[in-house]
Amino acid sequence: MNAGTQLPPQDTLLILHFPIDFKSLSENKKQYPWPKISRCPRCQGGRVWGHGYVNRFFDEAPEGLWMKRYRCPDCGAVHTVRPDTHWRGFWASWTLILICMVRKLKKDRWLQRVDRQRQQYWWKGFRQQATRYSGILDFSEALRELVRRPIIVSTHSLEYSEMTPVLDPPYRIFAVTAARGYG
Repeated sequence: MNAGTQLPPQDTLLILHFPIDFKSLSENKKQYPWPKISRCPRCQGGRVWGHGYVNRFFDEAPEGLWMKRYRCPDCGAVHTVRPDTHWRGFWASWTLILICMVRKLKKDRWLQRVDRQRQQYWWKGFRQQATRYSGILDFSEALRELVRRPIIVSTHSLEYSEMTPVLDPPYRIFAVTAARGYG
């Protein structure tokens, strides 16, 4: 890394979103086949190693699940894997949260199958983000704008509301096909 290269802030790119099979993770716990990352998403350093696990809760599992962490010794960042179906800090999937927001906008009612208090909490966070980021008075348009940007729609956090995607995947993507007729 060049001396003139400026790193993103320490708090960015700390959450790595990957597809996760909740059933397999629940059964295999810390032996779950976690993705390997070859480069640090923050500084692009090549010396990234496992840094233990952290217990996180999700609606899809009755008990806490162990999420893998990685550490980069070059920049000191610790990256935590999170399901790509969930926003940072939420037990519910982002699709469920968006369904609740759309239902509230269209019918002015909460979903029956989700606790009203949870939906009210998400709605309050949504209104906060809508007024902060979109500047749009119509909440339907504000919801579309927040999802497009991408902003964590229902967070109450002022500091960690934007999702910073990893531009290049931290792992190599390639297809492997079995050779036929050999061996």
